[in-house]
Formats: sequence, structure tokens, C-alpha cells
Amino acid sequence: MKRPPIERCLPRWPRHCPQPRRCSHWACRRGPWLANDLGLYDRNGVAVDTRPLSSGVEALDLVQSGDLDLGASSAFAFVSRAIHDPGLCVYATISASRTIQLLARADRVGEGAQALRGKRIGVTFGAATRFFLWQYLALAGVSEDEVTLVDLKPAEVTVAMVDGTIDAGIVWEPHATNIRNSIDSGLIEYPEQSDQHYYFTLQGRCDLAETKPDQLRRVLNALVQAERATIDDPSRAQAVFAQRFGLEAGDASAIWAKHTLSISLPQDLLYLMELQAKWRASTGLDPGSTLNVLERIRTEPLARVAPNSVQIIR
Repeated sequence: MKRPPIERCLPRWPRHCPQPRRCSHWACRRGPWLANDLGLYDRNGVAVDTRPLSSGVEALDLVQSGDLDLGASSAFAFVSRAIHDPGLCVYATISASRTIQLLARADRVGEGAQALRGKRIGVTFGAATRFFLWQYLALAGVSEDEVTLVDLKPAEVTVAMVDGTIDAGIVWEPHATNIRNSIDSGLIEYPEQSDQHYYFTLQGRCDLAETKPDQLRRVLNALVQAERATIDDPSRAQAVFAQRFGLEAGDASAIWAKHTLSISLPQDLLYLMELQAKWRASTGLDPGSTLNVLERIRTEPLARVAPNSVQIIR
């Protein structure tokens, strides 16, 4: 039996004015886009308005303002907001990724972290890149006081690298590829992320599971099906991804290889989020702050859809 339109809408809207569930994810968060382009939201009976945004920081802005129900960001960006907003919760990770890259203009900066002293580095302050830059410099014995940090959106880092406003920038894909394709003077690439991955998380208000449980379940189920599609037919999934973002096959393949699409709640997410919260407190970004990470992860909605994908032990 065909479901009435209201079950595909946001309950907050009048019954005579149906609206789709609103989500936002940028290019490298491929799961939500694949679910859209493979028709999986429709198959699960949920209308989703998926919006491209410049970063997870922007997505969090819109979730907090109520303009979005769900947003995608790095776990780091989530932590930076959750410390100050007790109403934000994570419902799943949507990717484990290794896409962060620190690049410098070869005509301005030499090899090695020591060469970054006295240079201007573009970084998005509320994003995971801020943490990885600090970690890379600290391990190399370079204090952040010895460089000038410039707070820029990811796309702005590319522009500033090209026009010479900054000497180096730390971004994620596809922005790193855009920089490589835009700088003719050569680039120095630093191994700032080492062998570590970071998580993209799907977050919303903590009461979302109570106020809109059916819609949330359908969205999560579509995302789990998108994950399976990348396993069952990886060539098709990658082609859909490349077409969506207008990427050349080689660039799409390179970006694809740096992501593990996984709709899950892994145990090490707790450790990483706790580490990042402690780092923010110890470095003075959020002095004296604490965050009970376990309270901010809602395991029940995903457990109802894919119980084996929840590894967090309470």
C-alpha cells in the first residue's frame, strides 16, 4: 500500500505543506550522495533535500540554527560545537577517511616542517584540519606561535594559495586536488596525517530520534544500502560519484581510495572524540571545557537498522 505523503515529510510542517527531510553533505562524504543518486531515499520512502555545502562547519551552523535536520562533518568539527551545545548528537559515522593534506608553494617554502616557520598557513579553524596541523607542527618541534594561521573556508584556501595570499594550506579532498591542478610553480606536500584516519559523522539534534524516528530510520537504512552498493558494484558506485562531482576518472579514483564508506558507530570513535575534546581544552581553544562523549552518541537508531554496525559498548 502506498504511504501517504505526510510520512515522507517533516512533522514540523503543516499537513497541507509537505517538506522533505533536509540533509547536507559535501563532495567527499560520498555515502549520502550515493544514496541520493542511486534512488535509495525514494526506495525507502523518505524525501531528502540534500544540499552541497563548503564544509562540515557550515553544515553544523545550519543544524544548530534548525535549517537542517541532519548534517555531515568531521568528528572534530562536531566536538568543537558539542562542547558548547548540549543538544547536538551523533547518529552514525559515514566514512573513515585519509584525505587531509598540507601543501605549500614550492616557490615560497622548502622541504620539511621547519621550513614553515614564519609562513602564512590557511586552515579552517573549526575543522579537523586544525587539529592535524597542530599535531604535525608539534611533532616536528614547531610552535604555532612561529607560524601565522589564517582562518579560511576550504575553497578560499585554494584561491589564497593561487594568488599568493598564503604560503601553505591544509585542506581535504577534493580541495587538495584543486590546489594541485591550480598551482603551476610546484608544490611541497607534507605527510601531516600520517597513518591516521578520521571520521565523518552524521549529526543532528539529540531529540531527533524521538521527534522523527521513522524518517531517521529510513535515512539510515538508505545509507546502509549505499554502503552495500559500493561493495556489490564498486565500478558503478565510483562512476556515479565521478559524474555527480564532475571529476575525471583518475581524480575520482584517487579520492575514492582514501575513503572507507562505513555507516557505523565504531568503538574508537569514542577515543578520538575524547582526545580531541581534551586537546581543545589543553590548548586554550575551549579552556576548562569537558564533554561526555558517550552521552552524545545515539546508538539506538542505527542499531535498529544495522545492529552489527554498532560496536560501541555502553
